[in-house]
Amino acid sequence: MPTNQTQSQYGPRCTGMNGTALLCSGIAALLIALVVLLSSCAALAQEAPAKAAGHNGFVLAVCFSPDSRFLASGGDDHTIKIWSPATGALVRTIPVGRLNEPRALCFQPGTDFLTFQDGIHLKLQDVATGKEVCAWEADPDFKHVGGVNSMQYSPDGRTLLCGWESGGWTLWQQEDIKLGAGAQPIMTWKAVRDVQTNGLCAVRFAPDVNRIAAAAEFGDVVQFWKAGTAEPTQTLTFPDEMCYGMDSSPSGHRLAVVFEKALVELDADTGKILHKITLSYGHAAASSPRTNALAVADGTTVKIFDVQRSHIEHVLSGHTQVIFALAYSPDGRWIASGSRDRTVRLWNAQTGALQFTLGTDAKVRPEQLQAPKD
Repeated sequence: MPTNQTQSQYGPRCTGMNGTALLCSGIAALLIALVVLLSSCAALAQEAPAKAAGHNGFVLAVCFSPDSRFLASGGDDHTIKIWSPATGALVRTIPVGRLNEPRALCFQPGTDFLTFQDGIHLKLQDVATGKEVCAWEADPDFKHVGGVNSMQYSPDGRTLLCGWESGGWTLWQQEDIKLGAGAQPIMTWKAVRDVQTNGLCAVRFAPDVNRIAAAAEFGDVVQFWKAGTAEPTQTLTFPDEMCYGMDSSPSGHRLAVVFEKALVELDADTGKILHKITLSYGHAAASSPRTNALAVADGTTVKIFDVQRSHIEHVLSGHTQVIFALAYSPDGRWIASGSRDRTVRLWNAQTGALQFTLGTDAKVRPEQLQAPKD
């Protein structure tokens, strides 16, 4: 009687039609499983740039570009992330040196040029293209120990104020070197004032480049200086308080100073206290560019105050650890918050609703980046 098996040195072997069909069926199933596996891997690879985009450390700084098209965040993982607020997508990651964490970020007015400290240098980088615009030594005379804690540009973008963690502030002015007819000038920066003081958590023009306000880090002092002569003109003391941050209104005539237990609004021209609001654990503040609202980081929440009425309009909840950084977008649409919980959250400034937890919610790829619609 015919049989479908033959004997080999390894045992019975299928040779008939039934064995062939079984072999083909097994190969087909294997190929199908392989196709499914490859498809799954491709789908994961497509989502990876946005899904695994977040910081691997505390988020220490956030700021928006002048046109609100980009949001920058700096973390103690020694990276700066550039995001699209419109989509929540990661645009690019900028690595910085291990010498200093990016605690201060600032865009030059009218440009996409982000200013930050990278090691011993201050740098301007075009976040739209990823190209470095210029770099210069932040402390060539070694007067300051530690990194830059705070930055602000003058409205015309040609004067940069930097406050140092170890103490003091530096005023830089832009100088363009012309190379000849038709050639693009080279941007350079020159220190025109350099002042040594105690450690600072924040510096601001008050209200313009002729007067500077400096808040002592973990201290109870806000000091005003005449920029032209680097002379202190006024010192305000707040007993039993510990300062963590400061922001100025768009006009520069009001300062919001954040202490651990209170928010104090000052008249930048006179130093007079305008309002004082009790906090539980204050850490940062950001002034709305369009309204009288002021966003304040109080522990794990963001509280949006109508300061003139001492009224809380919204409480933004979601962070699980203390919030270190806040920023309003220049168009007034968004508030960004950065936290010890390693996340950057983007909120609707009008409603207080959470838009994105950046690095985890975004499901669009960077090439889908688009400018916010009017």
